[in-house]
Amino acid sequence: MNFLLEEIKSSQNLYVSMTPTRTVQSFLDAKKKGSPIPEEVWKSLHGYRKWDEPDLIGLRNASAYAPEILFEEGMDAEIERLLAEFKKKIVPHKF
Repeated sequence: MNFLLEEIKSSQNLYVSMTPTRTVQSFLDAKKKGSPIPEEVWKSLHGYRKWDEPDLIGLRNASAYAPEILFEEGMDAEIERLLAEFKKKIVPHKF
């Protein structure tokens, strides 16, 4: 039984199921504790281009507390570009 559980855990991609909010929170928690950032968090962070607007805003805000969360060159500019894309989708309306 224990062997079966270990096999299931190893076959799952944990970072795929990790939400963007949980990713950022795990990163900040690890930094506060002074422990290394888990590999699952790094893998999840690499998918930031697919995140929704609130998650990107949270990532950008988290970079004020932990600048190393922006691990790519020009990542802040890329986040701004992605947020601008979301802003373009907002349709103005009058009541």
